[in-house]
Amino acid sequence: MSALPSDPAGQLAAAESARQRLAASLGTPAWFHTWLGVATTVQIGAVAYGLSDDASGPRLVAVALGALFFAVVVAVLWLRFRRLNGARVGGLFSKALMGTSNRAALAETAGLGVAVWAGLVGLWWLVALASVSGGVGYAVSARLWWRDYQRDPASHAHGDSRGMLAVVGLATVAGLVALLVLG
Repeated sequence: MSALPSDPAGQLAAAESARQRLAASLGTPAWFHTWLGVATTVQIGAVAYGLSDDASGPRLVAVALGALFFAVVVAVLWLRFRRLNGARVGGLFSKALMGTSNRAALAETAGLGVAVWAGLVGLWWLVALASVSGGVGYAVSARLWWRDYQRDPASHAHGDSRGMLAVVGLATVAGLVALLVLG
């Protein structure tokens, strides 16, 4: 026979309080958001260059190298976070690192759109500016997500499934390859 808790509401409140304390005690590794912004900047710039008419050599190589750099930085940041905190945080990978939050998606899409257009017309100073702007916006959105998570972990601890991230990633790569082949 199992004993029933004497005060279920009190135990739930204590568990919620413990979750809040844990979330507040977690931290990001040094230069976490800076490296995320740099990786996004490089990725945007690489895509803009790879899709431009000025690209020499295999265009897909530039796009692939930018994507590879981004993927390596994200993997290292994720591993460093887990090593520092000894915990997994729901939503960190998809919302902050992979940019599925609305803020990150807007920042990267705007930066990428302007950078690709500027690359197509040969305005390389604007490619650089748009790439940096997209990277900064992406990093700031990750920092804002982290702040929101620490304030209310229950509402922000949900991320997109890895399967969905893989499907979106493959669709993105297929789209870029089609642009390169048809362009």
